Amino acid sequence: MDNFNELDELDDLPDPNELIASLVAKPFVDDASDPPSFDPLDFSVDLPAVSTQQAACPASPPVNIRPPFSVDTFVELIQPEAVKKARARSKSSTVQRRGPIPMCETMDWEELVEKITQLFSTTPGGLPLSTMEWRFQKPANATCLPLNSASAYRSLVNQLETARRGSVVLIKIHLPAGGLSAPLVYPTAAPPMYTLPAPPSLGYTTPFPTPATPVPSAVTTPAITVPNPPMDDVNDVIAFLEHKYSVGRCREHSNIRCFHDRATNLHHELTKLKLLVWAKAIIDTSATPDFLPNSNHFRESEAISRRKTRSPSKVPDLLDRRRASPPSYGRRSRSPDGFRGSRHWDYGFKRHPYRYRYPDPLGFQGTPPMYPPQPLMWPGYPQTQPQLPIMPYAHTYPSAYAPPPPPAPPVALTLSSVEPIQPESSPADLYGEHSLEEFCVMTRLDEHVKGLLSKLGFQPGDDLSVLRPSDWGEVGFKTLEWERACRASLAYRQWQISKRKAGN
Repeated sequence: MDNFNELDELDDLPDPNELIASLVAKPFVDDASDPPSFDPLDFSVDLPAVSTQQAACPASPPVNIRPPFSVDTFVELIQPEAVKKARARSKSSTVQRRGPIPMCETMDWEELVEKITQLFSTTPGGLPLSTMEWRFQKPANATCLPLNSASAYRSLVNQLETARRGSVVLIKIHLPAGGLSAPLVYPTAAPPMYTLPAPPSLGYTTPFPTPATPVPSAVTTPAITVPNPPMDDVNDVIAFLEHKYSVGRCREHSNIRCFHDRATNLHHELTKLKLLVWAKAIIDTSATPDFLPNSNHFRESEAISRRKTRSPSKVPDLLDRRRASPPSYGRRSRSPDGFRGSRHWDYGFKRHPYRYRYPDPLGFQGTPPMYPPQPLMWPGYPQTQPQLPIMPYAHTYPSAYAPPPPPAPPVALTLSSVEPIQPESSPADLYGEHSLEEFCVMTRLDEHVKGLLSKLGFQPGDDLSVLRPSDWGEVGFKTLEWERACRASLAYRQWQISKRKAGN
């Protein structure tokens, strides 16, 4: 009976062909989430929205990339003099300068300390790194910043990244007054000798003790110095320095033997005395051919001035000078109209032969110009309108209805014309009577002042008070000499005027 029941269950199964046809006509989907059916070709039905955003990737940490830079660094080891209780003039500190050290973005704090200790042939514990500080070479009064730790060095690197190209860094290490606990170590043997090429004019080599950096040694011994080295060695070192720093090497001073100290940006002229001092310091191993010794002969006040000298200009000629600007209101011009100013309008009328002696109503200090067609009310001129009793000089001024005067070029004023007006004589009347030699004899001027006046192109009768200090300073006049010449010229002019008055 059980077998018959199993056959009945098999009869209830669906036909396989119908089942395959139903699967092909409708794709299989989960009954719990059956989406609504739609026709892909029916555009009236909106398609389901599909997101196009991608999953956000985790952000990578930023990479600290430093811009490349390269800066030359000089190191100064400053050792003050011993403190004295007695009153005495303080001495300058002893400075040992070494370098340069090329500092770049890949250098770290430990590498910088190692390079500094190699320059002075010591160990990191032999230098007081706690007193180390730095500053830029320019400006000279820049504030020194501490450089005694790795964090301070990172601050230095951050400023070097934004520094201008060609900057120079100075690192200073201040030694205590009593000296170092572990003094600098020098080799026990004498410095080696080496041969340097000599200039062609010498014809021989110049051997002398090498200024190379001494190698540290385990034994602490004082430095080997020669109090009085032989003159032959000194002459060899001088010959080497003359060959290395020949005339024309410096671009700014091509006509002298010059040394450019990059650490201080100063130029020093290498005279015979300075070469001798430098050679003695090289033999004593207290200096090198690349760094100056700590001597008063190479201090900043002895350096060549960096100010550009002005080229000598042409000596101004006193008679040919013409001023384009009008004279100051403290002086009155010799213009024909008598007004203050440098312009004069020519209207075709002659000036009246004498000044009007009556006071002007409006305070004018001279003859007013004549505007056509209204004439001036001088005695003898016809009156166009009767004078009013309350204002008898109502018509002595130009008419307001006259046309404006035509433009005319300004009149060139000579130096002799810019002065207080002297109506009784003209500047031309003061020339031609005496020569420069006679003028100097009359006024008791020496030959030196006479030569300077000749350079100015001076003639007796010229007014020297109108010249600027830069004019007579270029010729070579000193202040007292110039004041004496001005007094002599003024006395001569007054004498000529009084002589003309007496003759008339």
